[in-house]
Amino acid sequence: MNTTPIAARLVELCRQGQYEQLQNELYADDAVSIEMVGLPRRRWAT
Repeated sequence: MNTTPIAARLVELCRQGQYEQLQNELYADDAVSIEMVGLPRRRWAT
């Protein structure tokens, strides 16, 4: 299977707001989400 039908299904479910169905259908059972804690602070020139 190529990515075109998967992408089309992703867009379809997103437009319908069916995010839980999307995760159940398109994500692997052992998929994990690793989020960055926060953006590093930058000092801006004054």
